[in-house]
Amino acid sequence: MKDVLMRMEAIRSQLDSMCYTIQKRMDDQDQHQARQIIQDNLGMPKIQLITKIAGALYLSKFAAETLLNNCFTLAEKRDLSDFKLCYISDDLVFFTTQDLGNQTGDDWGNRPYEHNAGIPYSGDSWEILYVRFKTCMKEPRHRAINSHYSVDDINNQQVPWLTTTGLYVHEPVNIYAGASIREFVEGVEKVDGCILLPATYEQLEEKKND
Repeated sequence: MKDVLMRMEAIRSQLDSMCYTIQKRMDDQDQHQARQIIQDNLGMPKIQLITKIAGALYLSKFAAETLLNNCFTLAEKRDLSDFKLCYISDDLVFFTTQDLGNQTGDDWGNRPYEHNAGIPYSGDSWEILYVRFKTCMKEPRHRAINSHYSVDDINNQQVPWLTTTGLYVHEPVNIYAGASIREFVEGVEKVDGCILLPATYEQLEEKKND
């Protein structure tokens, strides 16, 4: 009996190993196919990419989004220099490919922006990209019950979106509207900030419903 159990355990171990190898190959294959879909559809909004990947690989949309987040990089989708900073809300920063003067969003002309403004509008001819970030830098609303600015004011560069003013730092840093992704990343990293994983659509929907 002991020998039988040992042989069964050895067989189970071999099967587990084989299943892992097969799953690993499938994961690698799926990622390769997903990357190819991204390359073939440069400029397509993320939600449409998810649908396309789900259909091509026979995956649920949740599985397709997970796969996309694993293999998707901003550089693969579009030249980073095309995106310009247009809006910040808590730990989400938004960039647009549209001319900053033409980009708008819900109540962007109303003051104070922190109690009125919503996320930027997207369209067929331009893209909105957003990521999460961490930084000790402060928005214009910092230390004010009601700031004196609308999003349009900030995007006209009356004040920076993020600043180290009032903080003890070695080198003052200001990040204004229109900053490229590279400039934004370099700015927050100067004060030990960081860019996190791309925001999920669930987080974006929460912002819409605030």
